[in-house]
Amino acid sequence: MKMLFHQLILDAIVSGYLVANTPSYLYQRLRQIRAIQNLPLNTPSEELISEFRKVTSQKPGSVDEIATAYAILAAITFLDYPKALQVLSTLDLSKLDWGQDFRDIFVKNSRATNVFDLRISPFSQPLILQANSSTRIIPLEQQNSSATQD
Repeated sequence: MKMLFHQLILDAIVSGYLVANTPSYLYQRLRQIRAIQNLPLNTPSEELISEFRKVTSQKPGSVDEIATAYAILAAITFLDYPKALQVLSTLDLSKLDWGQDFRDIFVKNSRATNVFDLRISPFSQPLILQANSSTRIIPLEQQNSSATQD
């Protein structure tokens, strides 16, 4: 199996697993580890899935294997929401005592968001600054240059 985590990081992951007494505690603890947050940035999601399946192809036996499986699940939760939800829905989480709980916590606590990139071009029409009997119309370029001169 490819080494996803440096030994020091693995020690922190195992430590978090060993002291966890609830799935939500483990979920939150693992999500605080920077290496887990960065894993989806440096590792393709297909590789994360593959590694998770390797670790859980049999019921994980060692504490390192169990903790690694949970760490991969936590890393998957940092993918874009639709991708993370799709991946978590396709994985067999039955070999981990809290696997289904991890998925449920993710779904409960996450909110799908839509991001729109709006590009607003500057006005090319003159801008009316005052409206009275002596209304002045000042082009935007002049307004910007006069504002910087003040």
